Amino acid sequence: MKTYFFLLCSLLLIFASCEKESNPVITPNPLFTKPALDLSDLQVGQRGVYVNYRTTCSNLMNPAIFVNDTLVVDVIENGGSLFLKEYFTPHSERYKDGWIEPNLIFVEQHEDFILLPERWSSALFFFYGNDTIHLNPEVRVPLHQEQCKLMHDNDNPFIGNDIGLLNYMRVGAFSYSDKTAVSCVPLIYDLDAYLVYDQKKLYLSHTIAEDPIQGDFIISGWRLIQ
Repeated sequence: MKTYFFLLCSLLLIFASCEKESNPVITPNPLFTKPALDLSDLQVGQRGVYVNYRTTCSNLMNPAIFVNDTLVVDVIENGGSLFLKEYFTPHSERYKDGWIEPNLIFVEQHEDFILLPERWSSALFFFYGNDTIHLNPEVRVPLHQEQCKLMHDNDNPFIGNDIGLLNYMRVGAFSYSDKTAVSCVPLIYDLDAYLVYDQKKLYLSHTIAEDPIQGDFIISGWRLIQ
C-alpha cells in the first residue's frame, strides 16, 4: 500500500512539473511596456525603440548587420512643451563608451507635420537639414532602391530635400513597402541620408558616407523595433 502511495505521489509531481514547463510564466520586457510612439499624435509616455545597423553598401542585404546598440526615444513634457528624449540602453556599445546622458529634442506638433527646430544632437535626425517632417505629403515622387541608395524611377539620385513614395526597400533581413521617404539636405559634407516613415512611425534613419580608401560606402542607420 505504501509503495502504491509513493508511486502515485511521484506521478502527480511529474505531471505538475510538465504542466509548469508547458505553460511558463513570461515576464514582459520593461523596454516594450509603454505605448508606441505615434508621430501623428504625440503623447507623453509614448516610446520608440531602435537598433543600430552598420555595414557597407555591398553588404547591406546581409542579415547580420545589426550591432549591439539600442536607442530608446521617449515622449516627455518639460516646461509645458513636448520633447523627444533619446538615450542608449546600458548594454549598448555607445553607452559603455560614455554616451550616458540623454538628449532632449524639442518637438512641435501640427496637424500634418511635426517640427524639430534643434535636432543637431539627435541620433535619428542629426543630419536633417530641414526642420519639418511632413506626415501627409500631397506629392511624392516614385522611388526604388539600388543597393544602399534610393533612386527616382528615371534612375536619377534621390537627393536635395525631396519627398518620395518608396515602393520597396530592404535593410538586412527586413523590408519596407509603400512608405514615405525624404532625402535630406545634409549638414555634413559628402553624406547622403534618408528618413523612411509613414503617418505614424519613423521606420528607418539611414545614412550613406563614401569611403574613398575602400572604394565602397559606409552605411549606418537605425531601425524601429517598436
